[in-house]
Amino acid sequence: MLRLVNIKKTNDYIEANYIPEDCESSGFVRMYLNDDKIISETVEGYETTYPSMAIKGLKNILESQKCEIPKEKVVMWY
Repeated sequence: MLRLVNIKKTNDYIEANYIPEDCESSGFVRMYLNDDKIISETVEGYETTYPSMAIKGLKNILESQKCEIPKEKVVMWY
């Protein structure tokens, strides 16, 4: 599980900080909308799954965007 915080969408990209479960540090992901290019800053010890799940969470926000972009979102998987 992770939390997406400070979610921001512009005409060019969507971005957020992500905080892994049981962690006080945060990472950062940005996905450009026109070409799906991704920029990420990982959290030490959480380099593999968490950035990709953060991007998946941002994609879900874009796909289900019926109203305003939320400021925070919890992303869960199993």
